[in-house]
Amino acid sequence: MKKILLGLFLSICLVSNGYCVDEWLKAEPQGSRDASDIDAYVAANNSALDRYLAYGRHDCKLSYASESTITVGAGSIVCSNSTGEVRRMRANTTATTVSWSDIDTGSENDSTTYYLWAIGDADTTTFTVKISLSSTAPGSSTYYKRLGSFYNNADSNITQIVDDGNANISTYDSGWFAVSNATSYTKTHNLGTTKIIAKLYYASDSSGTGMTEVFTNDPDKGWGIKNITTTTLVAQTGSLYITATYSDTGVQTNVASGYYRVIALALQ
Repeated sequence: MKKILLGLFLSICLVSNGYCVDEWLKAEPQGSRDASDIDAYVAANNSALDRYLAYGRHDCKLSYASESTITVGAGSIVCSNSTGEVRRMRANTTATTVSWSDIDTGSENDSTTYYLWAIGDADTTTFTVKISLSSTAPGSSTYYKRLGSFYNNADSNITQIVDDGNANISTYDSGWFAVSNATSYTKTHNLGTTKIIAKLYYASDSSGTGMTEVFTNDPDKGWGIKNITTTTLVAQTGSLYITATYSDTGVQTNVASGYYRVIALALQ
């Protein structure tokens, strides 16, 4: 009995090898390690690597395409299941255009915030993109990663795109809208601050032909952006014209109708 107790005591006091799980050990497991230790080294490295992969995203930048579409740029992303036990690495070499046909369930609603999700369910190296009302998980998907959000305004136009990859910057893009002289156009940017940089642009048609900046440093012209609040701003045309364009030789042409576009960046 004494021998049994002594043996038990000695086994408790023995110090066994421990394996750190808070760093990546690129040289492990080495060929000199005991075969019985390999699983522990692999598990340690997998655990460290997983903490990086859980947030993995390179590029996949969100940008305004039109009042009903968003572009997701080329890039790579890690799509995980709900428990984080499985990570699927996906990459798109070209940009993806996302439209309302990509909504996970239901149909488009106005005055609503939507979320964009990268989806890695298919057995392929690329990812697809879904629009969802959910900020936590898209419907009918197993492997996913949230890319950002946007606001679909009262006119059912996409605005206020927020990219999770650069979540501290919020932007607003009104898209092209028809204007005429001596008119005020109120636009809802919903940026939540009056500290914004806003630019006004002109084009001859809704596809952006001949896009030029509408310079507002001449108060006599009457056109420009005014009355900025935390949610709205006003695009004002001049009493006679909406802008002036200039040829390569400097010849000025006054324009009485066409299209405006407002792009704004929140500073806080």
